[in-house]
Amino acid sequence: MTIDPRRRAKQLARKAAKRKAQLAKKKTDTMGSWAWASIAGWPIHECFMPGNLFQLGLGNLIISRKMGNQIAVGVFLVDVGCLGVKNAFHNIISAGDFQSLLERTQGTEKLVPVEAAYARKLIDGAVDYAAGLGFKPHKDYYKAKVVLGA
Repeated sequence: MTIDPRRRAKQLARKAAKRKAQLAKKKTDTMGSWAWASIAGWPIHECFMPGNLFQLGLGNLIISRKMGNQIAVGVFLVDVGCLGVKNAFHNIISAGDFQSLLERTQGTEKLVPVEAAYARKLIDGAVDYAAGLGFKPHKDYYKAKVVLGA
C-alpha cells in the first residue's frame, strides 16, 4: 500500500514543527534557569510573614529581591505544624505588581515585616521538620528557593 505524498509531506511538516517547538522551549528553560541563578546575588528588598502564623499554623511568607526596576519575589505557603512548604511560586515582577501582590495577601493575612534570615530559617526549619515526618515540600519549592539565597 502506497502513502499519498501530500499526506506524508504534512506528517513530516508537523513533526518538524513539533521538534522546533521542543527545542525552543528547551532553550528558554535553560536561559530562564541561568537568569534565576543570578537572582541569589540581588539585594534583599522586603520580607513579610503573617503576624499570627504560629496561632494559625499556616501562612504565606513573601521574600523579595530587587535589582533596578525588577523585583524577584518568592511566596511560600508554610504549614508550621506538619506539612512544611505546601505551595510555592516565584516570579520577576514590577514594583507595581509587587505592591498589588502585597495588598491582595494583606487582605487575607495581617503581614508583618521580618528579617530575611529569620524567614529563611523558618522556611528551612518547616521543610526539615516535615521531611522528618515523611512529607516532601511542594515541587516548586526548589525553584522558588533561589529567592532565599545562600
